[in-house]
Amino acid sequence: SKTGGLSPDGKSIINTKGTNAPVVRRRCAESDGSGYLTFPNGAISGVVGSDWCLAFCINPTTLGASQMILGSFDTTGTTKRFYISINNGTLVFRFGTGETESISTAGFFSTGTNYLIMICYSNTTGVITTKIKNLDTGTVTDGADYTPVGLTELNDNALGVFSNSNGAATHFLGKLWNLRIWFSQQTFENMADLKYSTGTNLHAELERSIYDISGNGYHGTIKGTVDLAATYENTSGVYSYNLNNGFDRYTD
Repeated sequence: SKTGGLSPDGKSIINTKGTNAPVVRRRCAESDGSGYLTFPNGAISGVVGSDWCLAFCINPTTLGASQMILGSFDTTGTTKRFYISINNGTLVFRFGTGETESISTAGFFSTGTNYLIMICYSNTTGVITTKIKNLDTGTVTDGADYTPVGLTELNDNALGVFSNSNGAATHFLGKLWNLRIWFSQQTFENMADLKYSTGTNLHAELERSIYDISGNGYHGTIKGTVDLAATYENTSGVYSYNLNNGFDRYTD
């Protein structure tokens, strides 16, 4: 059978492989350690004193020690941090004035695998909850609860991606896309929808662009070299899935 359609970039597509035609490529940002991205402080400062949620997708290419995915910090008085890292395959957080804590099981992540990381903080309970979805298998894993200490201010620096805001931290080596930040409580069900962006404070798809499409104008800056036209493979993607979710690269 053949199914015709129109892709998001306006190109005609033909499916000759039935309902399971592979439609697997999409663009993303990738760092090899020679560069990183920054977004204005307003993209992250509102996590202080409010509910907040954050979601992003990654595909690690190398799993080393203390590789920072996202980071910012404030040096007014005691240094306060907002660090999300992978340490030898383990997801770790360091928020506020506290120490680093492991959120996933040891060695949880694998190279070449697509993950969605979803993080939510309740200002009522003071607890951060985390879920990690393997986008290739659909498996969702709960992370350990984390209670940040002393995150009273975060006004000094930009938000760094692939490193902290000054690039001094060890860089995350891999691919990253669909970064979304809310200064409000969200459901994990909504966050798991990769096209869901209602109410975002920052939404950077990182597909050939560092623009913030939330409408708040927190556009990014490239420091050094970051590839914004890298591709990742969705090994479980099929034709109908990708049409429904806006994938823009088609194979037949």
